[in-house]
Amino acid sequence: MESPSKISVWLIQLSHIIFLVAILPLLVTGLRIAAANEPELIWLSLWLPQGSVHQWHFLSAILFTFSVMLYCVALFLRGSLPRLSNSAPSQFLFGLTHYLGMILLGLSSITGLSLFTMIYFLPIELVVTLHLYSAIGFFFYLLAHGSMAFIAMPWRKVLDFLLLLRVRGKVQFLIPILGVLFVGCFAWFFNRPETLVVVETQGTMEVDGDARELIWQQAPKLAVQTYQGFQQPAKGTVVSIQAAHDHQFAYFYLSWSDKTRSQTHVPLIKSDEGWRVLQTGLGHSDENHYYEDKFAIMLSESGQLAGAGTVQLGHKPSADQPGSVNKRGMHYTTDGSIADVWHWKSVRTGMSIGQADDNYFGPLSPSDSEYKRYTGGYQKDRDDCEHLVRWDGQDYQTKPECGGFIMNWRLYSDEIVTPIRLPKDSMQLARLGQIDHNADTSDFGAWWLDWEDTIAYHPDNDHYPVGTILPSVLSLGPFTQGRGDVTAAGHWRDGRWHLEMKRRLKSDSPYDLTIQSGIFLWVSTFDHSQTRHSYHIHPVKLTLDGVD
Repeated sequence: MESPSKISVWLIQLSHIIFLVAILPLLVTGLRIAAANEPELIWLSLWLPQGSVHQWHFLSAILFTFSVMLYCVALFLRGSLPRLSNSAPSQFLFGLTHYLGMILLGLSSITGLSLFTMIYFLPIELVVTLHLYSAIGFFFYLLAHGSMAFIAMPWRKVLDFLLLLRVRGKVQFLIPILGVLFVGCFAWFFNRPETLVVVETQGTMEVDGDARELIWQQAPKLAVQTYQGFQQPAKGTVVSIQAAHDHQFAYFYLSWSDKTRSQTHVPLIKSDEGWRVLQTGLGHSDENHYYEDKFAIMLSESGQLAGAGTVQLGHKPSADQPGSVNKRGMHYTTDGSIADVWHWKSVRTGMSIGQADDNYFGPLSPSDSEYKRYTGGYQKDRDDCEHLVRWDGQDYQTKPECGGFIMNWRLYSDEIVTPIRLPKDSMQLARLGQIDHNADTSDFGAWWLDWEDTIAYHPDNDHYPVGTILPSVLSLGPFTQGRGDVTAAGHWRDGRWHLEMKRRLKSDSPYDLTIQSGIFLWVSTFDHSQTRHSYHIHPVKLTLDGVD
């Protein structure tokens, strides 16, 4: 058996090799994730990897952590820390950067593990900030340390240090075995999903956004910590979830904090030139000012970390299809599977028609129009109501058998648009309430128009003065087919949204998943933001009570 000092040298070399394998993927995938969440980093998008980078980030992080542990064991066996040498200024500086790198490495590792395991010793916002900037600092450390290594030591000695020594005995077999065990145990222990019990109820359930039924006083509550989300608290948004079923329907009661009730959804404003859309980023699917509050539930048969493999980051994650216009990424699956998505849009489907939009994430769909936003695998449940209105040469005609909503312009433009409809009575605009252009101020109006309360737009009917605000949402009534499977009701009170959702446990639609024990659930909150929602890394696993 080799001496501890020789084993320590071998462990240091092995830790360096594992470190070098892990560090570059870890840094570039981490920057990709940061660029998707931090608007000021979007310029990095063209130079970073794309696709399911979360999985590569987690794998690289595990290898990185293992290399750090090996290094610590080696230092323990050696019985001393690296010393600063005074023999030459270059060697002293080399040693100094080494210690700086160890500090940054430790900070990045601890904060990363904290985010992954959801064990916090500091405020969450500080953990997120330290994790990002320690990683960026460590990248520059690598450049400085590598340059100093070749200045302070002959290049042959540097290369020799990166080559494994032959070590006789069982230790050369023990380290790889320990490494496999560490990776496996780490992944199993920290990837265990939280469980939400869907309790059985015999009573009548009314979907009204209020927890009046006795079952909501009895059902266990699960608090899910979500992160990021543009304009959401730096400490993250906690979503409270309760669930029940009556053997036919599943019911969810959800609540989360939101300091403002935001319903001013990209309205039209009359200018001297004509009608314009009030927006700050709608043209590239990144509106974060004039937008409604939203909430989404995703159901998946996969419990894979960070979105069950449906999150593909980057400006163009697929080489065969268009990229995302906001350069952040899109949702689609790569194995042909379906993830069921219930998208509650507080104005377009919530307050106006009492539903959530039943959608799904699936394989990439081909782009069918250069004028429509390309959404990859994020699609509406398909039915006979895909085109809700048609132009007959004089006016738009609706499908009486369908419902839903459309936007109140013929063709979107950042400049002048032509409305589709105008109110029959201008007094209907009083429903908007007091209009405040500040997105950080709550609004309490009804920011949509029912189709039957409007008339076709014609310049002769357009007598509205400059400065008039007109809703952009035209409601056609509840969805009657595939998109209408989810009933929903929500209201905002005292800085919190309260939302109830209901759907049949079993669905005949190929775009829906059966709600049963073992299925995984994910939630996202949107604070007057079009696409920058919050998210959580670990899924929630459903267990239905009273179901064999």
